[in-house]
Amino acid sequence: MRLYRLLATAGVLVMTSTVAGCADHDPSSPLRSMETGKARMCLEAPLDNTKIIDDKTLLLIDRGGQAALAHMAGSCLLDSTSPVIMKYHGTTSVCGPLDVDISGTVTGGIPTPCIISTLEPISKAQGHALLLGGK
Repeated sequence: MRLYRLLATAGVLVMTSTVAGCADHDPSSPLRSMETGKARMCLEAPLDNTKIIDDKTLLLIDRGGQAALAHMAGSCLLDSTSPVIMKYHGTTSVCGPLDVDISGTVTGGIPTPCIISTLEPISKAQGHALLLGGK
């Protein structure tokens, strides 16, 4: 019986400390980048548009209009008419380079893997301008 009371008390203490820790979190505050400490923006799939800007840059726009440029470490987007293949890891949020695998130009039926070096958030207006053909 004493063991049961001890376990129940421990459980209450854990729950109390968890709730107290959650009380400090402001849901309206943006997520912070671990690298820079700056607020970061996430895109949510399904993406509304993608466009190959050049052989190392892919424009991503989600259904909410949030836009970002995915800069690749090497040239992997050689053909602007090839499909872009995206494979998500765990969630469909794209907040950083490791959240999605992108494959570009399909040569001989095998897609070329891309390594995302940075994900640069841009404004909705910049994203729309790039989508329509501007640079």
